[in-house]
Amino acid sequence: MMKRSALHSSHLADHGVSPVATLLVQLASPLVAAFAGGFLGCLVTLVLTAIGVMSSLASASTTAALCGAFLITRTARCLSGAFFPALYGGTFGGMTSVASLTHITPSHSVTLTVGLFVALSIVCGFAFLVATRVDARSVVPIASGYGGRLGMIAAIASFVFIDLAQRLLGAHSTLLPGIRAASIPEPNMLALKLGACMAGTFVTFLIFRLAAVAEAGSPERIYIASAVAVTGLALLSIFNSNSTGTSGDFYAGCFLGTSSSERLTGWRQTAFGAVVLTATLPLVRAIFPDLGGGLGLAAFFTVAFVSAVSRVIAMT
Repeated sequence: MMKRSALHSSHLADHGVSPVATLLVQLASPLVAAFAGGFLGCLVTLVLTAIGVMSSLASASTTAALCGAFLITRTARCLSGAFFPALYGGTFGGMTSVASLTHITPSHSVTLTVGLFVALSIVCGFAFLVATRVDARSVVPIASGYGGRLGMIAAIASFVFIDLAQRLLGAHSTLLPGIRAASIPEPNMLALKLGACMAGTFVTFLIFRLAAVAEAGSPERIYIASAVAVTGLALLSIFNSNSTGTSGDFYAGCFLGTSSSERLTGWRQTAFGAVVLTATLPLVRAIFPDLGGGLGLAAFFTVAFVSAVSRVIAMT
């Protein structure tokens, strides 16, 4: 398929077709689209985070802005459906703390930072290319219906990148410091975190159960998910003076809420999932402190745990 796309784009170029049209032809290929989406989402999020935007807001706003632009200009129909999930997943990879890597060397130059940004974006793009390839060969996409699936893929890419970068730069690994590094929040903060997680989960859960949203295509659903997250994160920053402490919990709740009805069947399962997710997030943050996609990874584990508990209960 990639070979046919390349030959087609070459044929178009020979006949004077614009580079934009040639690019759209290339992005019609699922593998190329997945790589481009992961690369673009990661890189834009890294840049926004570097200029001071909160990482969760940078991720959600990047997806909402780019998906919205493609939908408004009606170019979304020209792209493979693999582009948009990879775009959203790439933004999770862009939440990786690259700053921790730039401080390894005595003189952390702009060139090193740019190089790390591009390298991480390439790794994220390649991760979603591989995931798309595996899904194409499977009867059902792996972990289909699990909220946080994209974050899990991004977390794997981020883990590989951080480990390789630290080895190449001659630094000790900061990954997997251990569960002992986890700290339990104060009761008041824990209540705020649970409330934020519940809010993100149930708002997304309700919206994704609407018939119009359930029947929408991948670009529309990705846009809606990111727009809900942007709105909630913006409201948190306005009405909560300590929004940085709860934004990650809200965003993770949004991932949990996108789970299919086969994974989270009702209100009780969803509420239980939000509680489990709130308890899981400190562990994930402690074990993987610099990892991008950690919020999605926690949501993925939560859905898997809740589904397993539900099956055990149904068998008894």
